[in-house]
Amino acid sequence: MLIPLRNYSNYSICESNIKIDDLINFAVIEKLEAIALTDYKLLSGSLEFSIKCIKNRIQPIIGIDLDYTDKTNHTSRITFLSINNNGYSNLCKLSTEFNVNPNFKLNIDNIYNYSDGLVLILGGLYSIFYEIPFEKNKLDIFTAEIKKLSTYFKNNIFFEYDLNLNNNYLSNISKKLKINSFLSSFSFYKNENDYDGIEILNCLKNGKYKQNSTFQVKNNYYLNNNNFNNEKYSQFIENSNLISQKTIFNLREKTPKLPNYSNKKDFDENSELIKQARSGLDLRLKKIFPNLSIEEFNKVVQRYRDRNEYELNIINKMNYAGYFLIVSDFIQWAKSKYIPVGPGRGSGAGSIVAWSLMITDIDPIKFGLLFERFLNPDRVSLPDFDIDFCKTRRDEVINYVKDKYGDQNVAQIITFGSMISRGILRDVGRIEGLPYGEVDKMVNKIPYNPTSPLTISQLKEDHSDQLGDLLNSPLLSKAESMEGALRNVSTHAAGIIISTDSLYGNIPLFKDQDSNLMATQFNMKDCEKAGLLKFDFLGLANLTIIDDTIKYIYINKKKSIKLDDIKFDNLKTFELLGTGKTKGIFQVESPGMIDTLIKLKPSNLDEVIAVIALYRPGPMDLIDSFIKRKKGEEEIKYDHPLLEPILKETYGIIVYQEQIMKIVQVIGGYTLGQADILRRAIGKKIKQEILNLKDSFIKGASQKGIKIKDSEKIFSLIEKFANYGFNKSHAAAYAVITYYTAYLKAYFPLEFYCQILNHSSNDTDKIFSIINEIILMKIEIEPPDINKSSYDFIVKDNKIIYSLSALKGVGIESMRELVRERSNNGLFKSISDFNKRLPQSVLNKKQIEKLILSNSFKSIFSNRNVLMGNLEEILKKSNSNSLFEDDIKDEHFLNLKNSIKLDDIKSEFESYGFLFSTRRQTEILSKINKSNYRELITNKEEFNSFYYFYVIKVQYKTTRNGKRYILLNVINESGNFDLRLFNDDVDASTFQANFIKTKIKAAIKDDFYNQNITAIEIIYEKELLSKISNLSYKDLLNLDLETSDANYEIKGENRIIKLLLN
Repeated sequence: MLIPLRNYSNYSICESNIKIDDLINFAVIEKLEAIALTDYKLLSGSLEFSIKCIKNRIQPIIGIDLDYTDKTNHTSRITFLSINNNGYSNLCKLSTEFNVNPNFKLNIDNIYNYSDGLVLILGGLYSIFYEIPFEKNKLDIFTAEIKKLSTYFKNNIFFEYDLNLNNNYLSNISKKLKINSFLSSFSFYKNENDYDGIEILNCLKNGKYKQNSTFQVKNNYYLNNNNFNNEKYSQFIENSNLISQKTIFNLREKTPKLPNYSNKKDFDENSELIKQARSGLDLRLKKIFPNLSIEEFNKVVQRYRDRNEYELNIINKMNYAGYFLIVSDFIQWAKSKYIPVGPGRGSGAGSIVAWSLMITDIDPIKFGLLFERFLNPDRVSLPDFDIDFCKTRRDEVINYVKDKYGDQNVAQIITFGSMISRGILRDVGRIEGLPYGEVDKMVNKIPYNPTSPLTISQLKEDHSDQLGDLLNSPLLSKAESMEGALRNVSTHAAGIIISTDSLYGNIPLFKDQDSNLMATQFNMKDCEKAGLLKFDFLGLANLTIIDDTIKYIYINKKKSIKLDDIKFDNLKTFELLGTGKTKGIFQVESPGMIDTLIKLKPSNLDEVIAVIALYRPGPMDLIDSFIKRKKGEEEIKYDHPLLEPILKETYGIIVYQEQIMKIVQVIGGYTLGQADILRRAIGKKIKQEILNLKDSFIKGASQKGIKIKDSEKIFSLIEKFANYGFNKSHAAAYAVITYYTAYLKAYFPLEFYCQILNHSSNDTDKIFSIINEIILMKIEIEPPDINKSSYDFIVKDNKIIYSLSALKGVGIESMRELVRERSNNGLFKSISDFNKRLPQSVLNKKQIEKLILSNSFKSIFSNRNVLMGNLEEILKKSNSNSLFEDDIKDEHFLNLKNSIKLDDIKSEFESYGFLFSTRRQTEILSKINKSNYRELITNKEEFNSFYYFYVIKVQYKTTRNGKRYILLNVINESGNFDLRLFNDDVDASTFQANFIKTKIKAAIKDDFYNQNITAIEIIYEKELLSKISNLSYKDLLNLDLETSDANYEIKGENRIIKLLLN
């Protein structure tokens, strides 16, 4: 039987749609004894492939295809297969060099360094002979080079004889040098009908349109049985078996190996952990209980000390002391450098040892958190601290770790960009040369669901009606063929591997161009299977916002804020949360969360923790009951008196996983470790384990005098809630960040808003949303001005001044230079002064245009139309300052007759990205809408009425169910609103910057208050003005009607006055 010795998987980026499972399934169906994986440049699939082969009793052959530069300076592909561990190490080194060192070339001069333990294969598709016309002199050159290679690889060099290709060179050299050949069965796509899709994939990789494609491979490189019965090739087939017998090497899953905290000889990690945890706990407790006598102190803190000793005993028994010490070390280093670190994340906040070591900042006893939820003594599992750092300074901590443990011992983790239905279809359309509009129309038929994108086969099966004529389109078939492929590589946002042993040569590595750190070629799961331990260094923008706000408060108000000094009982903070004005407040910005907070009106941190835990699919249904029980509108019930102490904090509702564990402990007599095993079994729906644990639970309850009927009822309750109970440790840690952001916003709103705006300066949608809330808060925000604004949003005279760099297309560095010049040499006096001091090397045409459109020159020259008309002249005169005196006036500098009439609305959209000033529009709407829309929806009243709005922004969105709709951000005299329109037949862009007349039906259905547009039409301003019956002369002036509106009618009570406006 022919052994397939060369196969690509989708880890050959943009070259294959074969997944590892496809390769294994093929081997199983064909009853192959062995099969190879030889991806191009990457070994990312090697471990997964090896483990799955072994599981299916197939011999894995691990190899790689790499570029080789021959003596003629021609680069082609050669294949290596690993014979043993040394060979695999050399594969790792070679793959690493190709993916880390851009200047690395494999050639005859260095290949020997990597030859140990490897089989070398020459020939086949993309090989040294591929597409080279047969010439005698080239034959001699190839023969000489391959002869030298054969001295390096001895009996481990073979030729791949591909029946699809011209094998003249190969046959001649094979005969002359006595190098054996085997029959090629190279595969890089799944099925014969995938060929067209693979050609598109090739174009995508090489940046070509299909019409310029150089892909001329025969359609014979897919997975097929290759049952050759021709006696002519029997030796070639036999040679494939010979090679498979040489390459009996495999990779197996390893037990994760914890890195060493210290390299000192005889260093005792357990003793060090005990020392640090005990002293750290005392420091914590002295701060919490500062004014107690020694006797009182020792009595109060005994609980903490007992818990600390209990945890230390378990950690040391499980040999995890080094892990805790490593995490504590880099966190304490970060804090010593004033890098903000989160209070905790995930179940790690339940450990008092972690709290003592300053890893977390949540008191687990105060918040009722459980250590066993993090580290279970009854179930061996690795500890896993997820650490949040300030987003802008996270890399400093990673660099500290790299410097401490060594370049070759620390790495990031690879991630892969997948081919997803919408993106693939867009690629196919572009490469096929279809017009953008046509492609966009096709793509928009596919539901947009970024968190869980549908595959094309799912779309065909479940959304065929939505696809319409796209369903049977050849484009969709090509896209479906590409779906298994991977698009690109990147690095995991947080995961960092720390290893005691050097990673180089042990696992394959690569380097992202934007990083100074190497990364593993194995994904996160395979890293763990390779025995490597991951540490999560997450960047959390909210920590940066908190830090920047505190710094800005000090700059602006000379007031020092320390987070540790903020008490968790501040009424003003909870009142702010209850208003629902939560822009920038961590975890509570979504519309549903806002609605929940307004209903709940939280009055303590426990309720905030509960809301964060409840606001998820599943437990979300309990929110109304939680709120009613808090307000006394619903009876609080406990199924057994023993449950009351456990569930009292959540008004009798099971919210947390920790509550489930406590119930199992108190009622069933389990240890907390055993209780965690039950929780996990229910969560993973392991039926037999659940039944066994249920029996022991009921027996344990009976021993406590609890009736079987009651214990069965309680177990049913546990089963129901264990499926979606939330980790309280995580909710508590995040609620603390929620509280800190709410506190800063409540007491220092201007400084806080400035920082959340500064952190959103590249996101106009977010800026617009924040500004809408600022207006609701009655805070004044001034438009940008070159003599007032900074490159950031700032506070001045109790107002927020709009940032220059937040304007579209101006760039922060140029705005920094502008502000620097103004700070050094004073305010700009005129356009000519501005022009002289900031030449074109700092500000180009586009940037000056945006400043004009936003009216940022108003303090020195108020007529934007004249500035736009003189734009080219301004640019010409820049850098020609010798022609003008220092005090030249703008009437001489500018040609006042050159004027371009600007549309105010379009100017704002082009410079801000949204409509910043809306006074005129709201004044018009205030005279035509008959009732207050905001009051109606705030009171959740049902209505079916006409309302007029002005459209600020239009976006396409998709519901969780994949249904597409248009989101209209609108204003009227009562405020700013988001309206949803479900209509695929309209062009959404036509609504933007226009008045609309809508019919809105508002009703309560299934406890949800919905407002839906049932009718919509654009209505132009003149038509709208003609409907107003109460215009005054002052209104005419305020609305700035133009002379073109001659013979304008004002409708009064008893008569119509006709005006001629001149």
